[in-house]
Amino acid sequence: MQFWQSVHGVESDQVVQVAQLADELGRLGEGSPDARRALHLRLADIYEHRLSQPEPAARHLRLALDMSLEPSVEDLERLARLLRDGADPKALVAVYRELVARLPDGEHKKELWYEIAGLTEEVLGDPEGAVAAYQQAEGDFQAAPAMAAKPPYPTAQAG
Repeated sequence: MQFWQSVHGVESDQVVQVAQLADELGRLGEGSPDARRALHLRLADIYEHRLSQPEPAARHLRLALDMSLEPSVEDLERLARLLRDGADPKALVAVYRELVARLPDGEHKKELWYEIAGLTEEVLGDPEGAVAAYQQAEGDFQAAPAMAAKPPYPTAQAG
């Protein structure tokens, strides 16, 4: 364990806590889904709040949410927040799409569609996917292509 501590610079009690939970998770294997979900949530909390490591926190939160029948909007928003600065924009877009499917119509849902469009075009390099997201945001299939030409966010081409 000393090597892991020196590499990651975390406190001993935190390393022990994560290791114990990981061991317990491994022992459960195919055990109770509720127990496994609770352990993944606990690991996500430790990685996020005590160790300040958003990537493993997001991984464990995703695993916990995958075990839920229907993840809450709050849990999906937490996952999106953890993924926002990460290296996996496809995962972030997927979470945003899960969120818009659960949100009632309104400004927040529209903003998420704009986020999806921006990421899809600028980061993922898929202009057709971006147009489709703009169309969803506006609910007007005629206006969306014109909007895609002038996105409401800064682009690499903008000055």
